[in-house]
Amino acid sequence: MKIFVVSAFTKTMRQISSGIQPPLSVTFWQVSTFKKNLQFKNKAMWILEEGVNFLRLLVHPGIYKKEAVIICEYCHYSVLLFGKWLGFFGSRKPIYLINFYIHSYYNTPIVRKILGFLLTENVGLMAYSSSDREYFKTIGPKADVRFALWSGEESFEIDPFQKKDEDYIFAGGYANRDYDLVIRSARKFPQQQFIIVCSKLNVITESRPSNVCIIRDVSKKEYHTFMANSMSTIIPLKNNVGSSGQMAAIASMQFGKITFYPDFDMVSQYFENEKSGFMYRAGDAESLSLTLSMFIKNPSKYSQIGREARLRWETYFKPDQFEGKIGEHMKDFFEKRLSYQN
Repeated sequence: MKIFVVSAFTKTMRQISSGIQPPLSVTFWQVSTFKKNLQFKNKAMWILEEGVNFLRLLVHPGIYKKEAVIICEYCHYSVLLFGKWLGFFGSRKPIYLINFYIHSYYNTPIVRKILGFLLTENVGLMAYSSSDREYFKTIGPKADVRFALWSGEESFEIDPFQKKDEDYIFAGGYANRDYDLVIRSARKFPQQQFIIVCSKLNVITESRPSNVCIIRDVSKKEYHTFMANSMSTIIPLKNNVGSSGQMAAIASMQFGKITFYPDFDMVSQYFENEKSGFMYRAGDAESLSLTLSMFIKNPSKYSQIGREARLRWETYFKPDQFEGKIGEHMKDFFEKRLSYQN
């Protein structure tokens, strides 16, 4: 069996190759990208990338071989469409998706119809929240979907133990963020500094008070530096869309930060309320403000919560545990699909 890893990241290829033994082989199929920062793309750029890579797949001879399977981390729609195209000619190629997110288009009728068409019995994927799993199983009931809490990378470009704990509250990230909520809450604490680190694509309609600093389009290292040096972290998710905020949650826990998170299961599943973080009602500025007020009045009183968050990450959310679950699912999925073909 030949495994094609479709990704923009060579690190994924190295991780998958490390666990592969002959006669299996792995080939890295690097997607064409048109923007240096792969995290922040507008709709036109996303469509262009998907279209170009679909055409590239059509003319790649090796990927047509019967024994070839695909692990896809990037340009998921073009790969799924390629799989459907092969199906029209009687070739049913197993495709396993990792890091497949929908974000703001989660409940859009056209997206649900497209996914219903693409998620066939030849597709396997790992969902990162129980609600996400139900979403994919409802839309594509024949797809092989499992659920594992996303656990992220263990290392950053900065040392988690060299943080400065400066006197500001951090909120950051791009997808599905409600920074207007953060600003409305921040106005109630004029003596407390807040820093928002986001993309220029994030729309913020609230006027910025003097205690809020907005920084856009920084590197990943700068983003994590701002988080690591903060006194606490807010994860201001806007909608319950299955997968968003997990990276921020894991990084905040790893840095030992006191985290304020909404009552959406994709992030609340990581914490124990008032033991390793503080939960607020999503979209409710009053709820967030009340939760923040306890901490702002006496931050040292709650320092243990940050330490507990770090301990919880070390106990339950190390990357090797997560990668092991994905590896097990991939193995089961490919063995079943290839046995059906034979």
